[in-house]
Amino acid sequence: MARVRIALLGAGLIGREHAKLIERHPGATLAAIVDVTPAGEAYAREHGVAFHSDYERMLDDVRPDGAIVALPNMLHLPAGLACVRRKIPVLVEKPVADTVASALALVTAAESSGIPILVGHHRRHSPDMQAAREAIARGDLGAIIAVNGMCLVRKHDSYFEAEWRRRPGGGPLLINAIHDIDCFRFLAGEIDPRRGAAPGDRARCDDDGCRDSRDRSGGGRRAIRSRRRDARLTRNPTSPLRPVSVPHPPLSLAAPMPAHRLTGRQSRR
Repeated sequence: MARVRIALLGAGLIGREHAKLIERHPGATLAAIVDVTPAGEAYAREHGVAFHSDYERMLDDVRPDGAIVALPNMLHLPAGLACVRRKIPVLVEKPVADTVASALALVTAAESSGIPILVGHHRRHSPDMQAAREAIARGDLGAIIAVNGMCLVRKHDSYFEAEWRRRPGGGPLLINAIHDIDCFRFLAGEIDPRRGAAPGDRARCDDDGCRDSRDRSGGGRRAIRSRRRDARLTRNPTSPLRPVSVPHPPLSLAAPMPAHRLTGRQSRR
């Protein structure tokens, strides 16, 4: 059986991980790499893969069986649409796009044309997440009324040397925390309304990385995700960081739930 020919759009940090997996898979072959950097071209040459700098032209010339879009977030929509127009199934790295409008446009195009699009939310397929969902479905934890996730992470400064990661549509929320938001959806249900807060005096860049996202998921369950950079939790007189005004708690906690919403085992604790 002929191997599936996959084109890779973007040979950056994550794109190269996709390339490694394709090269190791007996049923797939890397048909082409698209990138605009000398490093991307050198990577393609090193691995003996056809290199292109224009993904539209590559899609026309190579006609791959499928494509992986591992480009900066703001390019997910145009690259994804280019694949859909040519009826090429595509895996789009998370997030779907840099804005809700762009994401909906891509989803609409895929649904209307019948071309499959898969988003790279791989963590929901990991054994621990599968086991957690099965435990919830069995009722091992009782009725789930709230899900609270808290993670404090400092990315190395070099991670943000790529300018797009510091601009709107990039940042830790859409690049990193989006994984955890998807896991919340996988475990607790789809999200209903959302509200967020982003103190301007603490933002070091224009991305969404300093925001708290507070999501109410289906059935009244509340999922909260907090990811902040350079949060000032104590007043250390030796710290070179200047004091900041934080109008809400440094770490987000689940909001109190009305007593009448507590049922089953939870109401007896």
